[in-house]
Amino acid sequence: MKTRQQLSYFLEQTLSQDLAELKRLRLILLVPQFLRNLFRLAALVVFFSIFMGFFRVFFAEFRGTGSGDVFIWIALGIFSLAGGVILFSIINRAINTSLVRYFPGLRHAIGKSTLIVVGICVLVAAAWQVNLWLFVDSVMEARFIYRFMLVAGGVLGLVLVGSLFGLPSQKYPHRYKREIVPKVVRYIAPGSTYSPEGMVSQTYFEKSRMFKADDIVRYRGAHLIKYPAHEPVRQLSWLQVRNKEDDRVRGKRQIRVSEVFKGIFLVVRLKAPSAAMRLESKKTETRLGQRFTEQTHQVVTEDGWEVRKSGREEFDEKYTWSMPSKAIPVRFTAQFLTLLGYAEAWCNGRVEASIQGDHLYMAFADFSSYFEPSWIGSVMDSDDLENFQNFWETLQGVNAVFEERK
Repeated sequence: MKTRQQLSYFLEQTLSQDLAELKRLRLILLVPQFLRNLFRLAALVVFFSIFMGFFRVFFAEFRGTGSGDVFIWIALGIFSLAGGVILFSIINRAINTSLVRYFPGLRHAIGKSTLIVVGICVLVAAAWQVNLWLFVDSVMEARFIYRFMLVAGGVLGLVLVGSLFGLPSQKYPHRYKREIVPKVVRYIAPGSTYSPEGMVSQTYFEKSRMFKADDIVRYRGAHLIKYPAHEPVRQLSWLQVRNKEDDRVRGKRQIRVSEVFKGIFLVVRLKAPSAAMRLESKKTETRLGQRFTEQTHQVVTEDGWEVRKSGREEFDEKYTWSMPSKAIPVRFTAQFLTLLGYAEAWCNGRVEASIQGDHLYMAFADFSSYFEPSWIGSVMDSDDLENFQNFWETLQGVNAVFEERK
């Protein structure tokens, strides 16, 4: 295990130049990011004005005047803002989904954000034209709006040019994952491999039986760290899993897609087969709600299972764990409890675990990954290296979940 002084030396001697280049790249990318966000804010304002125009005409015809009570107009403003946000979100998601499905090469070539800006520019221009046809009553007002559209088009054109010629925002995390993380993994976990686009296989995820995964419609991941094949399997990656479910509401069939897991998923092959076990953080149910938790997670309800107590009051207050009723009383190993302690600190205690045969599966929900660079503050420091090293050393020590009976 490296000391903090050794980690600092590695940071200064091996990574200092790469980190300095990344900081400069991040500074350059802040400009196009600011312009993109500014444009999105402008798009929301445009959508807001369109909704207000519709409400204005409706109430003018309904009441015979364009004026009204201040409370009515405040309410209209709130509804218009909500409508603008919803419309913007729908358009943003539709464009993003279409690009992923039909134009993956184009999306990768010039960046998702740039294409979203182009699509929204076209939609905003069309929306303004509709607003002009519907709500303009005089030629003078039409000339004013056309001039305003000309100025707005010039500003949006500058934003678009800045987005096109600015470095795509994906380049910063891409270089971080390609140049920084592999060196850190090789230094702290010698012999391990890191794949930025790799992920724990869907087979492992389904075998864990921790989540309801009857009809997975989206399984994506990244940041796969894997130990050599001749060692006990220890691998982890970030995952996002969505499942399709059929619901019956008032006799009607409704199909909805829900996110069953998003975070770090860990697989460990134990030194020997173990009794089946299912552990769940009580914070998971508190955060998601009882009904949603039961729908999302594969709760153990089979006959012959029972909730156990560890004998540690603090542990039993945080976790609910079950085993077959015929299983002998067991005690958790110190290494496994330490790993749970790290999970509690990193993902606010929202952790789940399952034992199936000789494999331990763990899921850290909303885990703050070390593999994604920060846009604010330092790119990486000694504390990050030390935390990752402590996690990996603890993981390497987990060969069993339960203590052997003497």
